[in-house]
Amino acid sequence: VLDGVLDPSRTIQIGIRGSAEYLWEFTYESGMTVVHAEEVTGLGIPAIIEKARKIVGDGPTYISFDVDSIDPAFAPGTGTPEVGGLTTRE
Repeated sequence: VLDGVLDPSRTIQIGIRGSAEYLWEFTYESGMTVVHAEEVTGLGIPAIIEKARKIVGDGPTYISFDVDSIDPAFAPGTGTPEVGGLTTRE
């Protein structure tokens, strides 16, 4: 984002969790969209996919998946063992 390679208005982070909200200030201030892990169940995967498609659009897309978004019950080797992460079904 800082180098102008990524358009923050076309960036969505899904499954963000943890108590350090201050760490996400740059994300919010730059215009990125965040769907917190605790929102995933309420919104549902189909709605999140639809939201992501609207944000990303039809242009080239880069996808990165961080294992830390998964609940440690399903990914015990995660470096961020916080409860409330995504499940294997999600």
